[in-house]
Amino acid sequence: MSEYLALEKIRFEERLNYTLDNEIKESLYIPPFLIQSMVENAIKHGISKSSREGEIKISVYYSADSLIMKVINTGEYKENGKSGIGINNTMRRLEIVYGENAGFEIKNEDNRVKSHIWIKKQQLKHTENESSNN
Repeated sequence: MSEYLALEKIRFEERLNYTLDNEIKESLYIPPFLIQSMVENAIKHGISKSSREGEIKISVYYSADSLIMKVINTGEYKENGKSGIGINNTMRRLEIVYGENAGFEIKNEDNRVKSHIWIKKQQLKHTENESSNN
């Protein structure tokens, strides 16, 4: 993820500021590119459409009984009742892999777009490999 963000920072220069806060120390298996898909949407629908400086904050942490992956960005989510391909794919992938033990939400709050994925801890699989696609 940090490599992808570094490339986008070169592309958007001062228009893109980001923070990446990962509190998870162990290596977990999650479906590839879940977080990256959320960040790509934040850049495509938030940062790239604005001539002003934008910010993306990515957080990954445990909360109570779930893993939380959160992306907050400047911009506005157009809630028109229809979701784009990225959102639909994310929701479908979570449903296939985790059923009701995971979910996705996106909303406007405090002049920001907040999206997050939650996965119940008991559904997470630890990996022996310390590298991750996310």
